[in-house]
Amino acid sequence: HAMATTTMNGAARTLLKQLARTQGSNTALNQTVRGFHASRPALGGYGNEPAYIHAKHMYDIQGMSSRKLKFGTAIAGMVCFGFGIPIWACSFSQKKLEG
Repeated sequence: HAMATTTMNGAARTLLKQLARTQGSNTALNQTVRGFHASRPALGGYGNEPAYIHAKHMYDIQGMSSRKLKFGTAIAGMVCFGFGIPIWACSFSQKKLEG
């Protein structure tokens, strides 16, 4: 992936150099081609706030109906999967080893 990006950047520079030669201007030769800008933060959906601040607008957990039932079911499901998958994997591998 990184090599493809490097190749594309090199091709873009070559294209800019050829374009500058055909037009006779040296301004395109001194410009750098950058695909990633780290100088400005990514902005969220509410005005000029960054994306990690606008989470207060996304969820209203205190106002959720039957909150204890939903979160209890979700946690119980995660615990079941967390214990169930390794137990199933061990029993599956034991069955395969028996022949």
